[in-house]
Amino acid sequence: MGIIAVEKVVNTIKNTKEGSSPVVVDMETSTVIAKEILEAAKGKDIDIRFVMKGYTWTMNGKDITSDSLKDISLEVKFDTNAVPNDLVKELAGNNQTRQISLTHNGNFGFKAMLTMNAGKEYGSKDGSLYYYHNKNLEFMTSGKIA
Repeated sequence: MGIIAVEKVVNTIKNTKEGSSPVVVDMETSTVIAKEILEAAKGKDIDIRFVMKGYTWTMNGKDITSDSLKDISLEVKFDTNAVPNDLVKELAGNNQTRQISLTHNGNFGFKAMLTMNAGKEYGSKDGSLYYYHNKNLEFMTSGKIA
């Protein structure tokens, strides 16, 4: 995202009234959110949707809590096979699985919701999210796939 695009998003955020419609940012090919955007939104009750290739991150300015914000990559890689097949098979059996990996490692400094298309064939089915680290899978959450 170029300097002019960042300034435009910052100005849009500054001029958006709290509680109004979300600010939608088409990230095109970029996956890095500039700290200036996060700083402009911090503490403000507005939702911002960062639309990327095949997924969207949504956050509210009130959920940006870090005092040391910096540019952050919110890149998501799909079907990475980062988790060993035997561990996936042990957990999921013959159920369909999909692995995603985040480029960023560690705390974001804010709460954000990731939305991705799992495929309409999975609509209304149960899905679970696990976090893989230290060669273990840690259950994070589950729910119905919309």
